[in-house]
Amino acid sequence: MKKKLWEHKWALLGIVIFSIISMLPLLCNTHRLGHDTNFHTSNATVIESYISLDDPFPALISPRIANNLGYGINLFYPSLPHTILAYTYRIGKIFNPSILDSLAVLYTLITILSSCFVYWIGMKLFHSKTLSFVAATAFIFFPYRIGDIVVRGALNEVFVFLFMPMILLGLIYLLEKRYREFFCFFVIGYTGLFLSHLVIAMYFTIFLIPFFLVFMRKLFTREVFPKLLLAVGIVTLLVLPFFVTVIEHNLFGNYVVYADGEMAGLDYMEYYSMDLGQYFNPDIDYAWEVPMFLNIFTVIGFVLSFLFYLVKPQRNRLFFFFFLLSFLCFLFSLKNFPWQNIPEIFYMIQFPWRMQTILAISMSLLVPLFLIYIQNPDLRKYSAYLVIACIFISSISYLNNLYENYYTTTDVVEDNLAMGHSEEYLPVHTKNNIDYYYGRNGDVIVLEGDATVDVLESDVPDLTFTVTDNAGTVTLELPRLYYLGYHLGSENGDSLELFENERGFLTVRISGNGTFTLTYPGTTAHQIASYLQLFTILGIFLTPIISNVFPFRKKKLVNRNVN
Repeated sequence: MKKKLWEHKWALLGIVIFSIISMLPLLCNTHRLGHDTNFHTSNATVIESYISLDDPFPALISPRIANNLGYGINLFYPSLPHTILAYTYRIGKIFNPSILDSLAVLYTLITILSSCFVYWIGMKLFHSKTLSFVAATAFIFFPYRIGDIVVRGALNEVFVFLFMPMILLGLIYLLEKRYREFFCFFVIGYTGLFLSHLVIAMYFTIFLIPFFLVFMRKLFTREVFPKLLLAVGIVTLLVLPFFVTVIEHNLFGNYVVYADGEMAGLDYMEYYSMDLGQYFNPDIDYAWEVPMFLNIFTVIGFVLSFLFYLVKPQRNRLFFFFFLLSFLCFLFSLKNFPWQNIPEIFYMIQFPWRMQTILAISMSLLVPLFLIYIQNPDLRKYSAYLVIACIFISSISYLNNLYENYYTTTDVVEDNLAMGHSEEYLPVHTKNNIDYYYGRNGDVIVLEGDATVDVLESDVPDLTFTVTDNAGTVTLELPRLYYLGYHLGSENGDSLELFENERGFLTVRISGNGTFTLTYPGTTAHQIASYLQLFTILGIFLTPIISNVFPFRKKKLVNRNVN
């Protein structure tokens, strides 16, 4: 393994250098404010404040956020990127960095790793370190990829650039019948993708349908197809707890994120779709504008590759798939795409220009294709160097624009910034009574009846309180926002029914006196899903051990050619 990596040392070194250069606008000013910077740093700071060896995972109901009333962001929004940033910050505290410094370092690491995976796919396509490095260079300096980090500060979306190449690499290994590598990259990639950005994961999955059609004869065989089904099943079980919370709160709750027209709609799609000219006309100032243009030399390389491919197609049908994937992303991003004729669930993408997350990968991989039509090896190599130089040099002005134009933020971030721009994970009733919510403290409020209530302990999401002087039945509003999965028990072990009031808070009716404890174990469905996830993880780790101890079958020689 070390020997194989050493053979690619210069390409990997170049990827590291180019990746750092592409991140200089942020590394030179880590306090740069992106669209979502404060949202992500606030969430990561909150997670970092309570994770420990005893409790290493993010809570479904977050403390501190939303006036410390228990905000259920992790029930709806994938928390993997925030958790990784929280641990990066925790580890980085050895060197006393700020959360913004940790974020910049994490973005740089993601850039390096994702570029390495693009290079790796390039090696599968071209079997050439030079041509693969051309693809990696086009990806590194893809304007939207850089802007997604520097201008948008879209942490969860940036992780997509890491996990999608892993999935593609896994599928290529499946075609080669290298099943161990397939399971590794496909399962990690798809699990990470779903736990980073659910909507883009949905689009990417749909856009993979042509892959299975192109390679139908190779994939739908008795040997290969069961492996694919097994991998899909493993991914499903690994992400099942998150899927369950999202589906349950959509079906049985009433939350802003699912309200009609609140987060997505046809007007969003039409307004944020792209004109063709936006692909070719850079803006003057990228302090706040989303970079949507394409590098001119990336476009030239892609067009030349397409023209040569039309004249003389390659035997490797992966090229056909990547061309098809690129054109699908391109069409879905344009204003004249008929969004009014497709199901509304697709509107959750919000911004059609997000298709460039996928386009950055597929288009970059095709840039070097025209070079393989050059018969002279030396001419091909020096032409590749020229393409690399052109992409790099043409990106300097864009990077300089990012370096000179910016807004700044501070290391000290407000916890409530972690709620999102539209506070979209609040109950609708809370949003409709927003002034009441802003003034709500941590007391248990008596709504009906007469009793004395004292809070003994409040550690979100948990709450312990006593009820005294209650002669009948009292209705109480608890200082917690309403989410499915809470449990309220009495000191006698009885469970009490919780419901949502007209302000979106947990409410309960209690007869008599006593001490009561509120916890958040999650819904029954979520608990079952969590156990299934745990058993799946144990199975993943135990299977190689059992296979080595009890070898059931001999390895077979396989044909690993991909056509």
